[in-house]
Parts: sequence; structure tokens; C-alpha cells
Amino acid sequence: MGTVALKEAYEAKSKDFMCELVAPAITQMQEAIDAEGALLSMDLRGNSKELFNSRIQFMQLFALTEALAEDKDIEAIDLSFNFIDDAGAASLGNLLQRNTSLKYLNLAGNNIGREGAAKLA
Repeated sequence: MGTVALKEAYEAKSKDFMCELVAPAITQMQEAIDAEGALLSMDLRGNSKELFNSRIQFMQLFALTEALAEDKDIEAIDLSFNFIDDAGAASLGNLLQRNTSLKYLNLAGNNIGREGAAKLA
């Protein structure tokens, strides 16, 4: 799956799940498309200027993980300091099982407990 297909899949999943797009995710996808390159990493830190007042919620994360599941380029995602809980961790655990290119996932500063950690393991 290329970046154009990833962006289209993410937009479709967000529409299906009736949730807002995460603006920095769309921006980073579009920048990779404009540069005619692959999207290798995503910076979606909740403490960033772009996301500080609108941190990623569960349905937004679910739409993103569903779109990224078949992507073969993404290697790193920083989701630190968002509102990710055990349900979000389960969605990310599913992503880790399905996506073989992802090597780095930062989840520092989220609300993941024992149950969520088990889903990530």
C-alpha cells in the first residue's frame, strides 16, 4: 500500500467510524505524497503544538490503526501523551500483529493499564 492508498483508507475509515480526521496525520501523509516518497514515520505526540488541545481519541486511533494495518512502509509512530487507554492499546496490539514494517511505537504518557499492556505484548 502506498501513501496515497493509505491516506484514502484513513479518510474512508474515519468516515465509516464517524470520527474527525487527525489533522497532523493527514498533513504528514500529504507531505509524503507531495515529495513522492513513502511515509516512514508519524509524529502524533499529544503534547505537540498541533495536537495539544485535540489529543487523539479512541475512534480516531481505531480508524488510523485500521488504515495502517496493511501499510508496508510505516516504521515508526509516536503516539505519546494522547488519551490512549486499554481499548486503544488493544487496537494497537492488533496493528502490531498485522503490520510487519512497524518497528517503533512510543506510547509514553498515555492511560494504558495492565490489561492494555497485555494486549500490546
